[in-house]
Amino acid sequence: MAEDFGVRRVWPMDPRELVRRFWSEAVSAGLADESLEPGWREMVEEAVQILATAPKDAFTCQPPITTPPGPAELLGHTVVERLHGACALDTVLLLLDLLCNLCRTEFPPALTDRFFARLRRTVASRWLARETYLLRRRLREAKVVSLRDRRRYHTVFMRIQEPALVVDGELLIVDANPAFCQAFRLSREELLGAPVCTVLGAALCGRIDLATVLARRRSFSGVEIELELPDGQRFFVVGGSFLGEINGRPGGGILIFQDVTDKRACELALQCREAQYRTLVENIPDVIWRSTADGRLVYISPNVERLVGFTAEELVRGGRAFWLARILPADRAPMEQAVERLFSSGMAIDLAYRFQRQDGKWIWLQERSGRVYEEGGERLADGVISDITRLKLAEEELERHHLRLAELVDEQTRELRRANAKLREEVAARRAREADLERLARRLQEVNKELEQFAHVVSHDLREPLVLVEAFAKRLANTHADRLDDRGQRYLAAIAKAAGRMQALVSAMLHLARLDAVGRPAEPVVLDQVLSEVVAHLEARLASVNGRVELDCPHTLRGDGVQIWQLFLNLVANAIKYHRPGVPPRVRVQSRTVEDDFCEIVVEDNGIGIRQEDRQRIFQPFTRLQHHGSGCGIGLATCRKIVGRHGGQIDVRQAAGGGAAFIVRLPLWRAEPAV
Repeated sequence: MAEDFGVRRVWPMDPRELVRRFWSEAVSAGLADESLEPGWREMVEEAVQILATAPKDAFTCQPPITTPPGPAELLGHTVVERLHGACALDTVLLLLDLLCNLCRTEFPPALTDRFFARLRRTVASRWLARETYLLRRRLREAKVVSLRDRRRYHTVFMRIQEPALVVDGELLIVDANPAFCQAFRLSREELLGAPVCTVLGAALCGRIDLATVLARRRSFSGVEIELELPDGQRFFVVGGSFLGEINGRPGGGILIFQDVTDKRACELALQCREAQYRTLVENIPDVIWRSTADGRLVYISPNVERLVGFTAEELVRGGRAFWLARILPADRAPMEQAVERLFSSGMAIDLAYRFQRQDGKWIWLQERSGRVYEEGGERLADGVISDITRLKLAEEELERHHLRLAELVDEQTRELRRANAKLREEVAARRAREADLERLARRLQEVNKELEQFAHVVSHDLREPLVLVEAFAKRLANTHADRLDDRGQRYLAAIAKAAGRMQALVSAMLHLARLDAVGRPAEPVVLDQVLSEVVAHLEARLASVNGRVELDCPHTLRGDGVQIWQLFLNLVANAIKYHRPGVPPRVRVQSRTVEDDFCEIVVEDNGIGIRQEDRQRIFQPFTRLQHHGSGCGIGLATCRKIVGRHGGQIDVRQAAGGGAAFIVRLPLWRAEPAV
């Protein structure tokens, strides 16, 4: 036979032949009959299959209880299930020994012995457990039959409203009433024969020795336990008594459970409420008291000691008379009369008086009380005492300062009169200056209009000769180009180019001059929409240089939409225009909120950038950088003026990739609150 037990073995004989040989020898030995043949054949085939596929180290040790059962244990459970009641345990063990001897001739003896040792152990323990279970079940049934003979007891026991159990001397449950089954969500069949300490746990058995109580024929009561039931945590008060003989055996008893969960909850709530009230009374600065009509103090809060130096116990022993004796004589009579009127006619007390503390110091107290009621046959009243010493001292201090304040008021009044006369003079002078400013403002408006008209006139007068120069230059190039040499051609092209640049410069100057005449912007401008229009306007220019513009501007600005469009048209057009040779321009425009009321927009490109020394003067009119090629030098000056008119700022820095990044800060749109 092969020694590699991890693979399927090559049988020297047919496995079914081993099964037939086993059954033949079992019948000849008188250990089995035909009624057991089908079940035994299946179990023998299963055992042979297990041995045929088991590795060499199988069944080396008994597995821990916590591990799942192995093949030998599972087969042992099957043997007990099929054969219990059909034959005796010793017959089953003899048949297993017979099968073990036959298998030793076909399988390694060590492997076979380990397998059958575990199989026999499992069969024996399982068989014993089943026998024990059946025996205890028959015992429970016998106890129940015996107990039911006592019909009078049984009727009373079953009708008890509280959960109840009957146990024998071994503390096994022999009966349970419906109230117990309902409370614990267990059936009587589950409870009969079960140890009471298993059902109740250490909650009861850890508190009292039931076995000793029943053995001494005694009873107990008032044992409070806490149990975790399916409905939640419940509290019970348990009592028990010796019953005498049960099922012919002495030492039985009855246990009755009284559910006090609701009562306990009410008591705890009452204790909590009382503790809260007491904590509140003891921690407020005022003193709470309760007194009878004859002057006896029923209660006074402990914080009175902090107020007057006497403990609450001393004041309760002394009563109202002791308290009144410490009041200043001039204030004592009104207080005595107020107390008398309170109990005679129900007139409320609200008096302030001077009281001498235990250390001899005098303090001011205010006492209030307003209702008389009866309780336990006595007329009672509750009241509050407050320390108003600081208030009285403040009133006295206020009175002392009143005269001084009156003097200061008179002095300040005289000073105010002098100041008012001087103020009237200053107001008159200020009104005169305001009139001068208004005249200057009107004059400034007139000058602005004149400047605007002048700009239009200059623009028109400058454009007309430039148009003529450009037109005649084009006509000369078209009609007499063949008569000009190369130098003449270059001169003619320079004339046309200079005329075009002059026209662009005049248009830019006119636009820059018109910005001063526009009113202050005050409309919502959707930034993303404006930038989309700018990109659409520059679409042809972007396509010619394979450029791309990325937008991330989800904000709404406050300003003039046309000017803001012109602002970002200049910035994006410059970013496209001044790109690196051979590198497609990439422009990114993104915005974010800063300081709650402003939006910061960054226009960043990958172009040629701006030198550090040029970043301040590029916003000046007519400033052109030599390394930036053509341009009239008005665009960025126009951008700065637009931003300034909106109350914002514009700056430039070097971009991360070496290009330029223009930072524009403009006010956000904030809707005016509804009036």
